[in-house]
Amino acid sequence: MSELQEYIVLNGDKETLETSLDPLILSKNLVTLVLKLKGENFIDEKLIDYKNLIQNDLYKNDLNNLASMLNGVNLDYLVDNAHDEARVDTNLLVFFINIYNSLTIHSICYLHEKNLVSNSSMLGLLEGKFWSKMAYQIGSYVFSLDDIEHGILRCNRIHPSKKTTCFTQNDPRIKYCVRKFDPRIHFALNCGAKGCPPIAFFTVENLDRGLKLACEAFCTNETQINFSENKMVVSRLFLWYGNDFADGTDEGLIDYVSSNFIPNDEISHQFNQLKSASSKIKIQFSDYNWEINQKI
Repeated sequence: MSELQEYIVLNGDKETLETSLDPLILSKNLVTLVLKLKGENFIDEKLIDYKNLIQNDLYKNDLNNLASMLNGVNLDYLVDNAHDEARVDTNLLVFFINIYNSLTIHSICYLHEKNLVSNSSMLGLLEGKFWSKMAYQIGSYVFSLDDIEHGILRCNRIHPSKKTTCFTQNDPRIKYCVRKFDPRIHFALNCGAKGCPPIAFFTVENLDRGLKLACEAFCTNETQINFSENKMVVSRLFLWYGNDFADGTDEGLIDYVSSNFIPNDEISHQFNQLKSASSKIKIQFSDYNWEINQKI
């Protein structure tokens, strides 16, 4: 680990070696290992025993070694080897979604190693700066979780709390921003909290289907229908990122969420009943569970 400006770089102390490994394969290997580590350290299939996980050789050796290989990645491969803009975006989405989810779990493990997890909320980690500080060195550049989510994957859109972009126009990392924004990325990113979507691994071949399934699962599982108050209760994520999904209006959000329910799921039937019975559906945003997904 090394510190570079405001970053805590988990793989920054490793010797930089150029790797011939395809960045997409490396990102898949990383997130697959993270999923294996999580699977071996689940408690009741819900909570992660991080204190046990960090004692695992797969974490101490394999994960850290794989992360060190990111130093030698040439990110231009993702852009220059694509035959069109759509494939560029596919490459960038696959690589950086996998890296984001790997970095999240790796970072929580690191903070447990350093005894820096003093409370049960993600918001309390590093005095609220977890996502802006925890980072990987990837090739010539450093990327924090915020840089990946709001800079790369959200096409350098305004950060919802900082009210500014991650990258300035002369930042060389802006070259790797996704060209066409896909709001479904929100359902593929795991921030480490209990309220976050689960981690999956993405490939060029399964990206669209994977994002579709993640979107449908989140919209379906995080929605409730309140018939007595003509309300549709949805995740607070749709409040924070309203303009990512629609025009920012309640009607636009209701349309987006309801159009992405799992087909024939009970919540879809309930919504159709509410829509038939009420000319004006209200929207309410549920509380977000920021508790760390961990065994206490």
